[in-house]
Amino acid sequence: MKKFIVGMLAGVSLLTCAISAEAKDLELFVRNRPFEGVIVNQAGGINASLGDLLQSLGYSWTVSGRTINIVKEKFADSAEVPQLSGRYTLNMDGVGLPVTVKDINGVTCVNVEAFAKAAGLHYKANHALGCADLTAPVDKSKIVDTTSSTKAKAVAKKAKGGPVTTDGKDGKSPLRIIDMPYSDTSIPGRFEGLVRTSAVLSNTGKKDITNVSMKLSVCNYNGDPYYTWEQHAAVIKAGDTYNFQPNPEVWHNFTGIVLQPKMTIVHDAVDDGEAEANAEAQQ
Repeated sequence: MKKFIVGMLAGVSLLTCAISAEAKDLELFVRNRPFEGVIVNQAGGINASLGDLLQSLGYSWTVSGRTINIVKEKFADSAEVPQLSGRYTLNMDGVGLPVTVKDINGVTCVNVEAFAKAAGLHYKANHALGCADLTAPVDKSKIVDTTSSTKAKAVAKKAKGGPVTTDGKDGKSPLRIIDMPYSDTSIPGRFEGLVRTSAVLSNTGKKDITNVSMKLSVCNYNGDPYYTWEQHAAVIKAGDTYNFQPNPEVWHNFTGIVLQPKMTIVHDAVDDGEAEANAEAQQ
């Protein structure tokens, strides 16, 4: 009987711990950056100030009565941002979103997980790490994702020379990094922290770039990688961008040292004329 009671108490203790861990407030990251808006943790999950959330995603909006029309583009620098107050219904791309917009202590908020599901975004809560991540899926509508693509083979066949290796900044390729956010909660000398990073690449050339292998690493100051995410695109078309969103979104840094992001990109050669023009443009 005594063993049964001890076992039952242990079970209750474990259940209590599990509930406490689940109820722990989560820190929100949007597109791998710390969210700077208002956060309200409730039993149903994280609620975030709607206007701040939309701007963190790179979205803008207009207001018509009590309806917010969301646009998947940033506000122009000179644009006046419409203020939000109270409850609204949401539209995106002309389609209503089944999301409840709440007024919490005078702040217009939405449940982040519900909004992500309705808007086709990716949301992941990690209670063990005490954080949640909201990211937008990669727009692959303009990227050929199969290495057996006829066009990819045809373009590759025309390319002269061996593969090109670049860091996206050195001017050796028309493929350039235009954004690479990075955050690390580690404090130098402390044992651990959470690392988040991502990258946006742009094909600034006039021709498609084929067979693109990308490695995004977190490295020490000598350039030695401690962790690497890898992705591949058969073709990144001229003028298009590629959004490198790591999976998993978070890397647990146990090194106790300051790290920094580094990108290594290898792709089929472009013709010499364009390579030379690109190098001159970087000078």
